[in-house]
Amino acid sequence: MLPGRAETSGLCIQRFLIKMLLLVGCCGVEAGGGHGWYTGKKAHVKPSTGFRGNDSRMGVWRNGRIEPLEPADWPEGMRFRLLPLPPAAPIAGSSLFVVIAGFGLPGRYIAELLEEWSVPFCVLDLNPQTIRTQLALGRRAVQGDASKAEALRAAGLAEANVLALTIPEQAAVEKACLAARTIKPDVRIVARVAYASRGMRVLRQGADEVIIAEQEVATRFYDRLATWLTDELSGALTTCAGGHAPE
Repeated sequence: MLPGRAETSGLCIQRFLIKMLLLVGCCGVEAGGGHGWYTGKKAHVKPSTGFRGNDSRMGVWRNGRIEPLEPADWPEGMRFRLLPLPPAAPIAGSSLFVVIAGFGLPGRYIAELLEEWSVPFCVLDLNPQTIRTQLALGRRAVQGDASKAEALRAAGLAEANVLALTIPEQAAVEKACLAARTIKPDVRIVARVAYASRGMRVLRQGADEVIIAEQEVATRFYDRLATWLTDELSGALTTCAGGHAPE
């Protein structure tokens, strides 16, 4: 929580929203990923690719795997991701607003989460075609450079609770952090960085949270290989228990 601010119900929702952004902002939670704090909680399970509206099912994250709670005819080996369920308390009228800077895959995941929760947002991106597409979909969107104060103002940063910096250019992320603090000093900034060393620098420039790409990749490799090794070892132990030595 920011210093000197009372913990109201609206801020509780905002803090939980930040955690959800960290959960899905980089590439979503997939089977084999490691998010122990989310274990046992219900969520919408959606295929990582080829998603269409009615492909969603209820599921639970448990033991490093997604367990669907509803029948689905998804093909064997398909990867899934979780969209956390909105809190039971209504968030309408809570004055939450998010600026999503950069609308590649991370930005699209965040937008999907926010729409699921009925939280208004604005897309800020340099690509004019991206902005035209988002406007045609009825979303608030502004073309501009997120590292520039005027672009952040045009996207509504002055009214935002959260700035999600998903842009891959590290220098632009740092400039955006500095610019954002001049516009709204208490906005929560969640920033994407490629390396842990840059993460510390971005935090010094004003980010509140960083999503480190190399750390996410390392965690995914560790978790998926650990799951594979566990399955292989379990199979070997089962074979041994049956009186046969593993090959």
